[in-house]
Amino acid sequence: MREMSSRRSVCRAALASTLIAGALSDSGALTANAPGGAQQATRISSATQIDNERVSVRRLTFPPGAREQMHLTPQDLVVIQATAGDVEVSLASETTTGRVEPGKVWYVSKTTQHAYSNTGREPFDLLVVFLK
Repeated sequence: MREMSSRRSVCRAALASTLIAGALSDSGALTANAPGGAQQATRISSATQIDNERVSVRRLTFPPGAREQMHLTPQDLVVIQATAGDVEVSLASETTTGRVEPGKVWYVSKTTQHAYSNTGREPFDLLVVFLK
């Protein structure tokens, strides 16, 4: 119970600091569907918000059409929807699509393949908390 409470506190602190910090920087290019079904390079912006001995927190901005490939991470994650958006979430073999409001939280084990995609017309932001 104590560990769960501690993780919740870390997530709340990460969310609060990210809402205050606004700078975003570009990171790796991922694919998105352009009108007509053609593939084009789309940048998902990524900015480090916190990096200490316990967590690393990154704010990811998904422009319309941005799509991650299924992947694993070396750490467990807590993913927090920071701004509303039309999101496709794939966790292992389950995929859900729909409107997601700020505050939605997903726990993603380091053994779970996952991917997030923007299926809407507006960008959205996710906070990704890497648990060290």
